[in-house]
Order: sequence, then structure tokens, then C-alpha cells
Amino acid sequence: KYAALLEGFGNTARREFAAALLALDETVHLIAEQAVDAGMWDNMVTIVMSDNGAAPFAARPDEPFTLGANEGSNWPLRGNKGSAWEGGVRTTAFVSGGWLPESVRGTESHQLWHMTDVK
Repeated sequence: KYAALLEGFGNTARREFAAALLALDETVHLIAEQAVDAGMWDNMVTIVMSDNGAAPFAARPDEPFTLGANEGSNWPLRGNKGSAWEGGVRTTAFVSGGWLPESVRGTESHQLWHMTDVK
């Protein structure tokens, strides 16, 4: 679905990653729309976050293994996926939803917080 939008964008790995982000963005938007339509938005919180830093040296079967084969980057942070350095554990996230107080909507926080995978 997103291939036409991304024609000529980076290499295969970058296009695949960009397509996944476009799909995620559209999905979060659709979920938020449905929550508003169902009258649930005021009672919900949505958290979207990465689970770890990039793995810039991961090999891909369809491209030769080269430095940065999957094009991931944690710069300017040190380390990568699987390490305890900030590049392996520090990621971006956003929190949204009608449950959030008006005073924090649209703001940015640099405070430390923790999230654990839930299965």
C-alpha cells in the first residue's frame, strides 16, 4: 500500500521501515477516531513507544552485509539494541488520550520513565 509513496526512498531496508511507520501512524489514527466515535476517548490513554534502540549492524538476506546494513542509527547515543548503553535502551514515545489533563497535552517531558512488555 505504501510502496508507491516511498518509491526512490533510501534502500530496501529504509523503505520497509518507513512503510511500517506509515502503517503504524495510520493505525493509531484509526484507533483514535474509533475511540472518539464510540465515546471512549475521554477515558483512555494511548502509549506508543519503541521497545529498544536500533540494531545498525543486523544482516539482511536480500542485501550484502555492510556497515549499517539495516540503516538503523542511535546517534548521538552510544550503544545499540542489546546493549545497556543509552543507544540500546533510550527511545522515543508519546502518550495521548482524553484522560490526560489539559495542562500536559501538547507538552514535552524529559523525565525518566519505565515501560515493561506485557504479554
